[in-house]
Amino acid sequence: MSLIKSTVVAATLIGALFSTTAHAEPVYLVAQVEVTDFDQFFGTYGQTVLPMLMGRNVEILAGGGGHKTLEGDWDYNHTVILKFESEEEAMDFYDSPEYVDARELRLANSTANNLILVNHFAMPSQ
Repeated sequence: MSLIKSTVVAATLIGALFSTTAHAEPVYLVAQVEVTDFDQFFGTYGQTVLPMLMGRNVEILAGGGGHKTLEGDWDYNHTVILKFESEEEAMDFYDSPEYVDARELRLANSTANNLILVNHFAMPSQ
């Protein structure tokens, strides 16, 4: 093995051994909600939660009432998909005192609330 290849391999191994930053996989929060009062829902809950999300490393991938059901039942009038950098970040947001208070606003203006976290999918290498 050449000196350059040996140096690159050694540097890679040393970097892996001493790395203190674990690479976390993103997760997606999917919320299905049956909003009963859109004015109150968006005027209270939406106006409260949006600034919370903007202050974090969260990407809003989809949100709204428009959808097309391809299979099965989708009886909800509002769906949101958020991308968090890790499950830890998603749970930090969900369990934060600010969101715990705001959650009550969502529950007060909706009837069906299904929230799930879905792991990021990476295609297997070939």
